[in-house]
Amino acid sequence: MNNGSFTISLDFELFWGIRDKRSMESYQQNLDGVYTAIPKILKLFFQYSSHTTWAMVGFLFFKDFEELKKYFPNTLPTYAKKELSPYDYIVNDENPKDLKYHFVKELIILKALLF
Repeated sequence: MNNGSFTISLDFELFWGIRDKRSMESYQQNLDGVYTAIPKILKLFFQYSSHTTWAMVGFLFFKDFEELKKYFPNTLPTYAKKELSPYDYIVNDENPKDLKYHFVKELIILKALLF
């Protein structure tokens, strides 16, 4: 008899995933919670050998905005809705940009070590 399977698929985006809909201040508590939640979730997945997929926004892998800017494509994509462009957001100095809400190498490394 075949047993069924249950797969969990998560997106890991931090502020990149909601920056066009919410202000950092209005979502800050949730963003702070990532640093507690992710290690706990990973520990449970590892403990129970859970089958999961985890999509991560590529910008999370950089250490800061300056490093990220070095890897911008030569031709930036254009957006019909300018507010959706992460590139415009990155170079706009008017936006508050706390690094811990945009880059998380340490959590990515933790995930890699556990799995």
